[in-house]
Amino acid sequence: MTQVFNPRSIAQEMLTVQRDNHQIEPFSTRLTDLTVTQAYEVACLMHQARIDDGWVSAGRKIGFTNADMWERYGVREPIWSSMYDRTIRYVPGNQAVSHTGQLCELKVEPEIVVHFQSAPPASGEWADILACIDWIALGYEMVQSHFPDWTFKAVDTIIDSGLHVELLVGQPLDITGAGPELLTILEQFEVRLYLNDEQCDQGSGANVLGSPLKAVAHLISVIAANPTMAPIQAGELITTGTLTKAWSVTPGEIWRTEVGGLDLPALTVSFAE
Repeated sequence: MTQVFNPRSIAQEMLTVQRDNHQIEPFSTRLTDLTVTQAYEVACLMHQARIDDGWVSAGRKIGFTNADMWERYGVREPIWSSMYDRTIRYVPGNQAVSHTGQLCELKVEPEIVVHFQSAPPASGEWADILACIDWIALGYEMVQSHFPDWTFKAVDTIIDSGLHVELLVGQPLDITGAGPELLTILEQFEVRLYLNDEQCDQGSGANVLGSPLKAVAHLISVIAANPTMAPIQAGELITTGTLTKAWSVTPGEIWRTEVGGLDLPALTVSFAE
């Protein structure tokens, strides 16, 4: 039975589902005309509820910047969601342990994380954006789906906080004052992803809308086009989308990402119950 769009009701349902970590029928199957604009309206209500509960906004995640994933997950455009102080973890020594707990169909995604020392301009010019970034890092975003079998539409992922669970941030690379050559490097660098020391995937900066910086420029343009969305501020982290496909994880596995063409050390995460 098709439901009537009620943003506050949907927001409360999703917050409860995320708190209890169980799966539900996608909202897109219950509200057949659910739009991206409506989904972001729900996400805004959820964000405000978290802020009211004492969560501290710390950045944004961009999802589905890797077009190779669009057909698999039935999406046709990148999405974004807020991240918080309690969902971001810095990794001393670039080796982390992550607990799967009761998470729903957990996956891991190697990504490039950027940190803004100053607010980027709304114009979205790449060189101007780069001048506002003081460091970048290799990271892992942990994602889960509260919709069974990872079957959903873009509107569902927006409501489900971009599927975000946690961001692990590796050792930063200072790029203050970097010149235009970094634009090319961010397009061409490569990553290799290992599961228990066996390479299982590879990717490059070009996989995320052409480069991580281009993914950030896309996010800035989306936010600038919607006056209800808060612009990116100084101090925010942006994680720019998976450089490989998203991989399902189970306890006991060790995942490692190595980078070529960009001076970032390998990042390792071990999974436990």
